[in-house]
Amino acid sequence: MSRILSVFKQILRVLFFVSIGGFLLYLALKNIDLSKLWYDLLSARYEYVIISMILGYLAFISRGIRWNYLLEPMGYRVPVWKSIHSISIGYLANAAMPRAGEVIRCTALHQATKVPINRLVGTVVAERVVDMLMLILSLLLSLIFNVGKIVAFYNQTFKTDASPKDASLSPKWFVFGSILLLGIIVFAFKNKLKALPMMSKIRELWAGFREGIFSVMNTPKRIPFILHTLFIWFCYYLMVHIVVFALPATAHLSLSDSLFIMIVAGLGMLVPAPAGIGSYHYAVVTGMGILGIAADTGMAFATLVHTGQFIMTLVAGFVSLIGMYVWKSKKSVVADF
Repeated sequence: MSRILSVFKQILRVLFFVSIGGFLLYLALKNIDLSKLWYDLLSARYEYVIISMILGYLAFISRGIRWNYLLEPMGYRVPVWKSIHSISIGYLANAAMPRAGEVIRCTALHQATKVPINRLVGTVVAERVVDMLMLILSLLLSLIFNVGKIVAFYNQTFKTDASPKDASLSPKWFVFGSILLLGIIVFAFKNKLKALPMMSKIRELWAGFREGIFSVMNTPKRIPFILHTLFIWFCYYLMVHIVVFALPATAHLSLSDSLFIMIVAGLGMLVPAPAGIGSYHYAVVTGMGILGIAADTGMAFATLVHTGQFIMTLVAGFVSLIGMYVWKSKKSVVADF
């Protein structure tokens, strides 16, 4: 019975995420001329999309190498190809279940190398902290060149022109209230919470998290780590910028325009929709509209970038699954022998 309930909850979770993506995709498509969208897609120069896909996979490779820099200070030497395959498998999992990829890639590398899960998760947390800092730095850089566009995107997305009587319904007040309520509950029942058996497990996981986070500061390869981080985000930027040349209506966009689109697309990917479908398109179409690009052309651009990266993720993920399976099969045969 508990297994059936668990499967039911998982199905509900998937449906919830799909509904978020579907709603945002509807918002992105509702004012679009589909015949013009189809024409833009047929007439696009796909060599630029292919280059964007290659850049996306180069970011995977760089992530795999960077991950090893965090594992080495803890005494684990992992073959780079296993790290790259694990990351590709994680991104493949994210395409089906948002946020599941981090756990899946840690599980894949654990099965291939026996590195403890909590230490792997700790390094992933460290990576996410670094990537969030890079997103913030990119946002600040974009503000220097595109402050008016960023403000316009915020106003367009969150509808800040709402009347004062609706201010109490603002999402920010809901988030603030939820955090405050959670803090009060934790403070009021902190002694009882400490006594729970699961708390010892949480403390053990936290020890692994802390070691992973400190591994960023302790790695002897800090400079290569920083260079790979910069390279990864430069690939993200070029993945977007190179595709502007695929469509005549976007070929005039400047370097700072592409940075703005990268930022709004990244913000869209924070929404837990499967593979970013819907959330990515809505964010990019909105951003393109602020740049004066028609909605159908903005959707064509979003489709080219997103679909190219989605196909790359599927191919890389399935190839990595096969690669890991073949490696485990060979290892099993050698062990039996």
